[in-house]
Amino acid sequence: MRVVAVILALLLISGHTAGLQMVAWAGMFSDRLATAPSAMSALRSTIDGSRPCALCRAVNDL
Repeated sequence: MRVVAVILALLLISGHTAGLQMVAWAGMFSDRLATAPSAMSALRSTIDGSRPCALCRAVNDL
């Protein structure tokens, strides 16, 4: 539920960059799910910001 609230807030603040960020997170989550010990761990490492992917860095520069 918290993730949905974060996504909705991002869409309200800046729709175009939020959409790109969601695409980046989806790709990161998919990649990390394959190697993470759990789905929650994969999700946490995806959105914590400590290891952004190339698309995340590009969105951040917009």
